[in-house]
Amino acid sequence: MGHSMSDPGNYRTRAEIEKYQERDPIKLFTQSLMETGVLDDKRLKEIEDRVHAEVEHAAQFADESPLPDPKELYTHVYANPL
Repeated sequence: MGHSMSDPGNYRTRAEIEKYQERDPIKLFTQSLMETGVLDDKRLKEIEDRVHAEVEHAAQFADESPLPDPKELYTHVYANPL
């Protein structure tokens, strides 16, 4: 995929995208769980719905949260230990 929805196909051909989608580890793991009977369509839908709700909740929380005080800009700077 591209970096955002504004450039979805600027970096890879459709064939290349499809090739890598076939190797998608989440897709392959899901297929494996379904083939072995560990997961079925109903349970997969429940998981996908729960994940979607959690992402929506997180986005809503972020949208509704106040902006941090500018003094906090460098409060949590990552320090590379090397």
